[in-house]
Amino acid sequence: MATRGFPVVVRIMSASTVRTHENGAAGTHTTVLFDPADSSVVRVRDRRPGPGAEVAVAGPRDLWAGIERAHRLWLDLSRPRREWFTIRATPETQVVSFRTPGAQQYTWTP
Repeated sequence: MATRGFPVVVRIMSASTVRTHENGAAGTHTTVLFDPADSSVVRVRDRRPGPGAEVAVAGPRDLWAGIERAHRLWLDLSRPRREWFTIRATPETQVVSFRTPGAQQYTWTP
């Protein structure tokens, strides 16, 4: 899922979600998303050799399911680039929006 533009969609998650990542000695990459609000966690690790990733989910909420839905939508929208999105943030909330060339509006909030 290291596809250009998709990272902006991944940022649409709870404001309390923390992301960490590390690069392993063998060139592998691991990303962990943790939401201390309910102790939900997902760990995504490169599968080497070859493409793909190993995903492990724990806690009361499946954090990865939302990312999968967002990725499918991003593909369905013909992979819009990150600069085509608008982001509005206030102390209370954040809103990410995208308008298709056909004027259909998509809006996401955490």
